[in-house]
Amino acid sequence: MTTEPSYPPSTAPGHAVLPGAIWAFGASFVAEGVLHVLLRGVKDDPVSLAGSVVLSVLVVTWFAHGVVRARAVRFWIVVVLVGLGLVLGTVGLIAEPTPDGVVTTAFSAAQAVLLWRYAHSPWFAWQRSRPTGGPPLAGILALAALAGAMGGVTATPAATAELTVRVAPPPTAP
Repeated sequence: MTTEPSYPPSTAPGHAVLPGAIWAFGASFVAEGVLHVLLRGVKDDPVSLAGSVVLSVLVVTWFAHGVVRARAVRFWIVVVLVGLGLVLGTVGLIAEPTPDGVVTTAFSAAQAVLLWRYAHSPWFAWQRSRPTGGPPLAGILALAALAGAMGGVTATPAATAELTVRVAPPPTAP
């Protein structure tokens, strides 16, 4: 017995397309990566660069597949990460506004909205039913791999925190 592939609501078989929100979500990570490379530069160490790119591509693509296929654990991990990016970015902007912080927080806000729109799409509801078949995901996963690669090549921002340690006891009053 063979199972016929199912397709999302309101699309003809063979013509199912991913929602625009998920494409915009993926593209926002690529655009953010490009801006971070422009603001921070590229990693100097070739070994660190190669390892970081490979690991980032694998991890980001695996999570992206889970988000596109509406797999609960990977989807909610991404929701938490995007939410944390938005909250921590906002706190960082309040504490010490920087151009990099503005960019990161703005992208986090856009990504949160896009992820919410995707999660409320008919495609997402269809994916929650664990259907068989459907359109190929190579394009969206290639976009995810590119986003991962951009994250892998981006240099780590310079630390700006300062710590003062006093080794002498405080002076006493006469």
